[in-house]
Amino acid sequence: MAASVKIYYQVFPVVNKSGKKIGEVARPIIYFSLNYRHGKMFGPMGALIDSGADYNLFPAEIASALGISLRKGIEKINEGIGGKRVKTFRHSGIKIFIEGYSFETTIDFGEEISVPLFGQQGFFDKFKQITFNRREEEIIISV
Repeated sequence: MAASVKIYYQVFPVVNKSGKKIGEVARPIIYFSLNYRHGKMFGPMGALIDSGADYNLFPAEIASALGISLRKGIEKINEGIGGKRVKTFRHSGIKIFIEGYSFETTIDFGEEISVPLFGQQGFFDKFKQITFNRREEEIIISV
């Protein structure tokens, strides 16, 4: 990764309960690959950059794809919007590759998590600065 990289928000449809499109929302999605203990590369895939998330939270299926035994991780309870509590299993030593930059991190994997989230610990703390420019729908990540 150069000294900084610019990532643009992606537009997603908003649908009602019957599946009818009722609007759109732009989200800060970043694409990356990862591996575990020098195993095979997995990705590319996208994750939501979530400044409100304390930790990196990923679906359990990704742990399985990396050859990680989910329940051998450290059991955690993560609390989200509306006080919903989700059981996860924390695993360390996972390497993330983004735009030519890589770092080792910890991810909490859970069976109730459907979208990968990058959070404060394990993502934001790996960079010098992350700037959200909502008006321009871009994120600037500085190493």
